[in-house]
Amino acid sequence: MVDLHKLPVRDKKGDVYVVVETPRGSAAKLEFDPDLQLFTLSKSLILGLSHPYDWGFIPSTKGEDGDPIDALGPP
Repeated sequence: MVDLHKLPVRDKKGDVYVVVETPRGSAAKLEFDPDLQLFTLSKSLILGLSHPYDWGFIPSTKGEDGDPIDALGPP
């Protein structure tokens, strides 16, 4: 499997790639584990709540915390 953290930042047209870890409407926050090469449960929301946006990261980037830069998708 491809390490999703090491994908290119942009495609040939210049559009930015984003790896979605937690899709909109999900009640569970997922996180990509590069060592295991799979998504793991980070935390669950309380009953009745869900994530209003797609959450993820921009591959091949690094934020101040050392993790890839976060990305937020449209509602």
